[in-house]
Amino acid sequence: MDEHRLKHSRSKEIRNFAEAVFRLEANRGKDEVFAVIRKLAEMLRSPELASLRRAFNVWIKGLLKRHARDSKIVETIDGITDILEGTDMAEAVYEYWDDIAKEKIVSEGKAELLIQLLTHRFGQLPKWAETRVNKAKSAQIEKWATAVLDASSLTEVIGTHHGGKKT
Repeated sequence: MDEHRLKHSRSKEIRNFAEAVFRLEANRGKDEVFAVIRKLAEMLRSPELASLRRAFNVWIKGLLKRHARDSKIVETIDGITDILEGTDMAEAVYEYWDDIAKEKIVSEGKAELLIQLLTHRFGQLPKWAETRVNKAKSAQIEKWATAVLDASSLTEVIGTHHGGKKT
């Protein structure tokens, strides 16, 4: 079946398993994902559908893990026995995932700003300096950003580079 040729219902109602699969694959965010998961849990309550429920569990966990970047999230998802029964657990995974993503975005923004400050203050940065800043933790970046104010050289702020080691 070609999901791109399928006419999606304008209704929020999920009428069958195929529609649930397509909605999960083309989801528009975590609220939609968990609405579909809750509906699937309801549709798959019957003991006769146990094997289909297991198949959906494996597939949904794979869908969530496909977007996970953090090994702790993957471990947590793997630890959920029945994701259709544990939507609260799955939602907690998503919330944790959101927190990590937000933290990463903030850290990347701080690194980008520090690189701009360093470049403005000391000129074009060597590749090793940019790499060091981009790999640094948020707290370290904040310390370096403060150091830019009084430092007379790049190495005074982030150290030197010798064979890949910071001195």
